[in-house]
Amino acid sequence: MLLGAAGGNGLEHIDPTRTTHVYAVDINAEYLKLCSRRFPNLKGILSCLCMDLTDDAAELPHAGLLIANLLIEYIGYGHFQRIVDRVGQNGFPV
Repeated sequence: MLLGAAGGNGLEHIDPTRTTHVYAVDINAEYLKLCSRRFPNLKGILSCLCMDLTDDAAELPHAGLLIANLLIEYIGYGHFQRIVDRVGQNGFPV
């Protein structure tokens, strides 16, 4: 799961033959559209989720890997920790 996906930097490293699902999460729907267009090789495994990660009601699926890169400086550590906790409730090893 790539939090704060923006234009999808980093998704070029996903090997679609070894990965079953990738989530790109961002508050900006236009960025997520760009992700889909930039990475047609991930069609069928890339799910773009448009949501505000500071909304504690935002539901996130299970992910085996959580990448946040620059996100924490934008949403703050408290919001990030709550995201990790919510993903952990779905089986993420915290």
